[in-house]
Amino acid sequence: MMYYYRALKMLAFLDGASEIDIRDGSRELASVNSMRRENNGLDGSTRSISSRSLSRASSGVSTLFKGHEYGTALMKYTYVVACQIYGQQKARKESHAEDILYLMKNNEALRVAYVDEVNVGQDRVEYYSSWEVEIYRIRLPGPLKLGEGKPENQNHAMIFTRGDAVQTIDMNQDNYFEEALKMRNLLRTNHSGSA
Repeated sequence: MMYYYRALKMLAFLDGASEIDIRDGSRELASVNSMRRENNGLDGSTRSISSRSLSRASSGVSTLFKGHEYGTALMKYTYVVACQIYGQQKARKESHAEDILYLMKNNEALRVAYVDEVNVGQDRVEYYSSWEVEIYRIRLPGPLKLGEGKPENQNHAMIFTRGDAVQTIDMNQDNYFEEALKMRNLLRTNHSGSA
């Protein structure tokens, strides 16, 4: 799912790029690929090459819109992971919580919604639907696991989504061929020329 966001960034860049920008970018990619081939040792080891980023030429129009692809991709696509026990894992400082935090730091379109348990009395616990970067929290009527656990986990995260199209998938469902077809159609609805 993280590749869809990166693809949107690339498409937004290509939409605003001039022919010179695209030609310069393809030359830079070709030179990086040839350097990688040259640096592959005979013993199978590879030497690291400093990563280069594609940048637009410093023409007037390109400079004006430089970097807009990040904002465009974030407006069109974010993904919310509903991890109901993340709050407990974070409080216990488990490695799973650190892994989720690592994913959030490396994927700017990723959001995590979780259920936070707050003790308010001796035997009283309140449940809140929370975001990792908390802007607001929604008090839930009780624990999620009373009814259907999996759909309720998705439902509590629904309040943190936005937009016209929302697709919920299970964590082991994202690599199905059929799901890939659905996602392409969903992304096509964001195209400004579609009816």
